[in-house]
Amino acid sequence: MWRTEADTVDTQAVASPTLRGVTRAWAKVELNMLESVEAYLGASPQLFCRYSFTEASSEPSVVMIQWFVKDEGSRTRIFYGDNSQQMVDNNTDYSQRIKVMSDSLGTLLIINHIQLYDEREFICQVNGLAAGNAEGKTSVRVFVLHCKPLFPDPAPPEAPVIEGVLNGISVTNELPSKIASCETRNGYPKPNITWYRNSLPLAPTPGQVNVLTLVTRDNDFYSVQSTLEYKVVKEDEDAHFSCEVSFLVPGEIRTVESSSINVTVHYHSTMVELWKESPQGLVKEGDTVELRCQGDGNPPSPFIFNRKQDVDLESSSDVLILSAVSRRDSGIYQCRPVDVDRYTEIKGEM
Repeated sequence: MWRTEADTVDTQAVASPTLRGVTRAWAKVELNMLESVEAYLGASPQLFCRYSFTEASSEPSVVMIQWFVKDEGSRTRIFYGDNSQQMVDNNTDYSQRIKVMSDSLGTLLIINHIQLYDEREFICQVNGLAAGNAEGKTSVRVFVLHCKPLFPDPAPPEAPVIEGVLNGISVTNELPSKIASCETRNGYPKPNITWYRNSLPLAPTPGQVNVLTLVTRDNDFYSVQSTLEYKVVKEDEDAHFSCEVSFLVPGEIRTVESSSINVTVHYHSTMVELWKESPQGLVKEGDTVELRCQGDGNPPSPFIFNRKQDVDLESSSDVLILSAVSRRDSGIYQCRPVDVDRYTEIKGEM
């Protein structure tokens, strides 16, 4: 049998032992292959094809082995072997890059210097003539190392870059508004982006959360840009939004988080307070009185002042100044944000 000790196996090729499956079989031959093999770009993965003939009396004197590669629905033979000859087919992508070793228990295909386009299905066909025949397949996944091969751990795609909107977002917007965009570049296989609010994932929800994704590919590497649209509420003024990039490496999924951002939320005042700024203590005739109004809206709204059941008074933003007051200025004063109705309950009064 071929050697499989550590000193003969390319350490950058990683199989998926948990994905072992038994392929279909015809007549009296059983065939076993891994469902998938994962390898880093430039490595030399090994594809095992083990077979056995179920009846000892039918052990064939001749066994023909063929390897095929399947791409976009069609398949091309890359190797043929039997008891008398071993032949790598000419004029294929693998004519100079594969090596096949076989014995009575199976066949081993080694793909040298694997490339991104080698993400295909490789088919092993065993034909023992009257003893039976069978075929199985292994899918190859290719991963990219962004660092030198001397380092065993793969570098992630470029760290995600998040950009929040600069303008404020109103809670009165009927549709979800753009909150931020997130981009990661030069990944392979294609990375995915997930959005988070206060460390909890956001799932697309009609009328509440939209996620728009744009994927581009350049020289076999993927860049992904994701835009988060979200219907804000007042409580979101303290929320933190972030994105996370997830990507496959052999045997696991890894993630890289972005920094978090905060958005400016615009909302109307729900409470208004009015008080006398000056003078301190009782007001005497001839005093100049300054009344100040404040709400809890964002951004702070200018206010309209009036004396109860009277016309609006001239004021400056959130301050009303009454000069040289007299008894005729006595009464109940009110203020309300300019963006609410005159008869609203949201008002300050003193």
